[in-house]
Amino acid sequence: MSFEKRVLSVVSKVLKQDDTASFAYGTLFVPEITAKEAAKIETALIEEFRCGVIVSPVANEFAFDFV
Repeated sequence: MSFEKRVLSVVSKVLKQDDTASFAYGTLFVPEITAKEAAKIETALIEEFRCGVIVSPVANEFAFDFV
């Protein structure tokens, strides 16, 4: 399974839906979620991939960058 598919799988488990998140140029974008949901996603991604995650609010969505 590719990295992006694994990430989207984690996001879908946290949000209990699988059709909102998408990747663009290596950045994960998740629209129309709360800051609390973004924090849950960030925690799940850090636990799953053991890497840094930078979360940024962008208009009506959150961007997640992996470092």
